[in-house]
Amino acid sequence: MSHRLSVVASVLATSLLSISAHALPFAPVIDEFWVVKDTALAIPSEIFRDSFGDGVVPPSGPDGAATYGVFGPGGMTSEAGGKLTMTPSLGEPTVVTTTFADTSTQVTRILSANPAVDPANFLGVGASFEIHGLYDMSSLPEVVGQSFGIRAIDRSSVPANEGDNTISFSVANSSMTGEVIVLLQLVDFA
Repeated sequence: MSHRLSVVASVLATSLLSISAHALPFAPVIDEFWVVKDTALAIPSEIFRDSFGDGVVPPSGPDGAATYGVFGPGGMTSEAGGKLTMTPSLGEPTVVTTTFADTSTQVTRILSANPAVDPANFLGVGASFEIHGLYDMSSLPEVVGQSFGIRAIDRSSVPANEGDNTISFSVANSSMTGEVIVLLQLVDFA
């Protein structure tokens, strides 16, 4: 499998994300994000680490200004003291219900998804890997629908790696209970 990651309202072919629903903004904070390849081997190799220490929000990172692809409205408000702070933005109120539309900011690490660009760090078919995200849990989703987390998608820009699975880990405010919950989910589109 080739792999991409996604963070909602923040970080990272490989991605992180944070979603906001009709609600007051909250500010999830990530301390560090890294990827380890060949975890099935005796000595796996770390292929990427961002400790958010350069003071410039993505797309800047360890690989320069093109470390990440950023999609969506705003979302990342500061990078200071080794922390990336995200403040998800609210969409405009919808016509029918007047509630705010859900919005998200997604940041994708591009290099691991294309063997022509970075063959040593490519996460391709049969690659074993680990995705790590270290969050500061001092700001949790307070309103139903708000969430943040990490998503891995097994597809890339390479036509032979179209993929069919999405694995996500998120912290969310549950629409069923109104409490903060932790979700680990596999969506198999096969």
